[in-house]
Amino acid sequence: MIVVLSKQAKKDIRQIPNPYKSLVLRKLLQLSKDPNSLDIKELTGSLNGCFRLRIGVYRALFVKRYKCFIVSRVVPRGSAY
Repeated sequence: MIVVLSKQAKKDIRQIPNPYKSLVLRKLLQLSKDPNSLDIKELTGSLNGCFRLRIGVYRALFVKRYKCFIVSRVVPRGSAY
């Protein structure tokens, strides 16, 4: 599957400190290759239809469309929801 980063997600990733940045990029690459091996959860409430990928203290918020994942944000856990 293809992982597409929104403009905001790219900006979020640029602002992440280096040790976490490499982890985030590795997990997003893994998302494209084997999403079933990751900690992914479907969200409810106002974020219904969205999914989150847990990456240490960060969360990647994305939607599934056809054969791609569209990542909208990559933010710290406390401000993700």
